[in-house]
Amino acid sequence: DVTVIEFFDYTCGYCKHAQSMIDNLIKEDKKVRIIYKEFPIMGPSSEEMTVVALAVNIVDPSSYRKFHNALMKSNTVKGKESAIKLAKDLGIDGSKLEQVIKNEKGKIDAIIESNRALGQTISIRRTPGFIVGEELIPWFIELDVMKSKISELRKK
Repeated sequence: DVTVIEFFDYTCGYCKHAQSMIDNLIKEDKKVRIIYKEFPIMGPSSEEMTVVALAVNIVDPSSYRKFHNALMKSNTVKGKESAIKLAKDLGIDGSKLEQVIKNEKGKIDAIIESNRALGQTISIRRTPGFIVGEELIPWFIELDVMKSKISELRKK
């Protein structure tokens, strides 16, 4: 009954910390839906990992969250090749993944640009950034604060 949108970057330490908060939120509250918006703003490595993640979503949407969580928990994946290796290690078809990265480049680039444009429109300047209902939370927040925001939204 409540949607939380998260703008994140795979190389952002605060985003990695926020992932724990999101995981706990989802475990505790089954009525919350999370929408991830890849927002690679920290250089070429973050953009490469975003491209691989979006390709994973095209190849096998049911594996996206598993791949996303693994990327967020990793401090060793630093670009395209290591992200593809991680996907393969998780059982995602590597050849299909590389084919999608090559053949669907325009589609993937359009998603990234759309997320960037949306972020710019609503004044997301850093990551993580959240939208809860109609409220913009432009930075990391703790679980108790997120739960409070959700509770307030439900009361409306």
